[in-house]
Amino acid sequence: MLSVLVVTGCSDSEPPVVTDDVGGPRETGEPSRSPEAPVAPAGAPPYAGPPYEVVITDENIGPAGLSQYWVTIENLDVSSTAYRDAVKEVVSDVAAGEQSADVIVTVVTDRKIAEAESPSTVLDFIEEYGDDYLVNAIPTLEVEGWVASYSGGLNPDQADPTDALDGYEILWWPYGDLEVEAWKPDLPAST
Repeated sequence: MLSVLVVTGCSDSEPPVVTDDVGGPRETGEPSRSPEAPVAPAGAPPYAGPPYEVVITDENIGPAGLSQYWVTIENLDVSSTAYRDAVKEVVSDVAAGEQSADVIVTVVTDRKIAEAESPSTVLDFIEEYGDDYLVNAIPTLEVEGWVASYSGGLNPDQADPTDALDGYEILWWPYGDLEVEAWKPDLPAST
């Protein structure tokens, strides 16, 4: 379930303030599952992509009930388009571990973005960093640090489950110069 925050203020004389959380997890804010990367099945080709860390895992997200993996890749060189292949390697590795392309994998370069945006950690993030940081600093970090969001098995218009090809896509730079690419990871055949 996604968390919806009510923000008030936002005038020149009054800073924005999160006044209510009207949905989402209300427990400790701990990830809903161990934030370790899923393990690829036996017989899968060895992982050859960049080092990455799954920092948060949220389960049962949205109407499609997908698992969402928040992944950080440090020192990702985005000066050429080669980084896209690296991100696809990460997404493919996570999907292989899930044994399904029907997942959400969000790739960021700063852990704070994941902590601020994940429904299971946003309240703890606000408690630690404050409302102003969430509302003012995080959007700035997202422009250059939210590299990609892959969603698989999700209708892009209604957000419900689908097997259609247009339900598998990567959003590149969703808070910068957005570009959408239809793409689905190739998964090893089940044994």
